[in-house]
Amino acid sequence: MKVINVEPSVIPGKQAAYEAFIADLVAGSSNEAGNISYHHYKDVPKLKAVATASGDQVNRK
Repeated sequence: MKVINVEPSVIPGKQAAYEAFIADLVAGSSNEAGNISYHHYKDVPKLKAVATASGDQVNRK
């Protein structure tokens, strides 16, 4: 199994182009033979609080 963790930085003003690139990358990679999982997640570091499944709010440090 291969696990690749990447933390890219997106150039300001290029977010839409980056998201289109990632959508194509994930779609193509997901269709490769033997691939059982391929995901891309956004980091949300500016988030001040997180709502839990129960509706409670948890403040981030």
